[in-house]
Parts: sequence; structure tokens; C-alpha cells
Amino acid sequence: MAVTGETDTVCIHARGKKESAAVNDLQSRIDQLETRSVESRLIADLATDPEARLYNASLARELMDQAAKLRRQLPSARPT
Repeated sequence: MAVTGETDTVCIHARGKKESAAVNDLQSRIDQLETRSVESRLIADLATDPEARLYNASLARELMDQAAKLRRQLPSARPT
């Protein structure tokens, strides 16, 4: 019976590591999207071409929206 308990503990620990890695991957992707959004916003602010300004401003909003959607998937963002 002790062997089963040890096996269960190992399985739970392994699952926790996988979930932690998934959360880290998700956070990394969110950080990348937010960085790209800030860069696009800066390009929009500095652009002299009106089309480039509009395109990059739109891209910045879209990237930030995608980051917000992913952020809602993080376990810490879920209501308890």
C-alpha cells in the first residue's frame, strides 16, 4: 500500500511540473505579445506615413487584446 501512495505522489508531482511548465509557456507568450504591442504602438507614434500609423496602432491593439485573452487563461486570473 505504501508503494501505491508513493506512486500517486510522484504522479501528482509530475503533473504539477507539467502544469507549471504550461503556465510558464503561457506567461512567456503573453510577455512576447505585450512587448510586440508596445513596439507597434511606438512605431505608430513615430510613423510619418498615415497608413503606417493606422496599421501599427491597429496591430498594437490587436496584440494587446490577444495578450489579455491569454492572461485570462492563467490559473491565478481565475476567480476562486
